[in-house]
Amino acid sequence: MNPPLRELTVERFAEVLAAKGPGPAAGSTAAVSASLAAGLATKVAKAAADRETVTPDLAQELDALREHALRLADDDVEAFAGFLEARRKPGGEPGAAEAIVQVPADVVALAVRVAEIAARLHADGRDHLAGDAV
Repeated sequence: MNPPLRELTVERFAEVLAAKGPGPAAGSTAAVSASLAAGLATKVAKAAADRETVTPDLAQELDALREHALRLADDDVEAFAGFLEARRKPGGEPGAAEAIVQVPADVVALAVRVAEIAARLHADGRDHLAGDAV
């Protein structure tokens, strides 16, 4: 079993992406990107926590979203591996096909929530961190 993607260095993650064969691809990359976006937004939320319009629960929610996105990165790899395995078995494809669609849909929903919070932080956060919010 390969280590979780969260344990890879950025350099190693890029190498694994570039490797031939099954492994992390678009869904995992989107999830890792969403995690990084949540991390930047968390930085802005923490810096703006003293403002009336920015509550501490935003930073907590963003931390949770960042962690969830990293889990989704691995879930995407597992879903695709399961799909490939199911294709080899008679009648095994439908449930596996659903999983390879559901995980990216979950990544999109998570990324949308990160973007919503980031937009709020851009409007209400510290000016010098506005670029980190969006």
